[in-house]
Amino acid sequence: MKQPVYLEDALEGIMGAVVSKLEDATATGELLDGVKKIVRGDRHDGVPPTPAIWVWAEPASNSHPPRSIQESWTMDIVLTPVVKAIKDSEFGRREATRLAARARTVVIRDRRLGLSYVQDTISDRFEASAPWHSDVKAGLFSAVAHIKITFNVYEPDL
Repeated sequence: MKQPVYLEDALEGIMGAVVSKLEDATATGELLDGVKKIVRGDRHDGVPPTPAIWVWAEPASNSHPPRSIQESWTMDIVLTPVVKAIKDSEFGRREATRLAARARTVVIRDRRLGLSYVQDTISDRFEASAPWHSDVKAGLFSAVAHIKITFNVYEPDL
């Protein structure tokens, strides 16, 4: 018998898997070695040390008419590294872009994120040296990688 997968559980599971994969990649010798903090944007408090990678979900969309107990959804996950480089803005821009690209690689390596209800995880958009997320006067630089996740929910008792 097929196990139920509720929307709220799928959303939480996806965010947890993404954050966990990024945290694992901050270990010595891994792709994100040197990143001091992975920040889940909907659960942060205080100001994290830099470099940090902020992670948050954009609104999920039902990708087909909801006429059954199983639905397909898509959701963008946004990965935004913040790098502090007070005296070298060129380094700050390059490093933010490098970390966004590497965070993207970490997340899309396992296209199902280790979750049975995730159908695919792909790159969507990439904003190198995103000036609207940066504060050059404060020496803060960022870039943005958007990841698109397709997943199914199965809610037989609703």
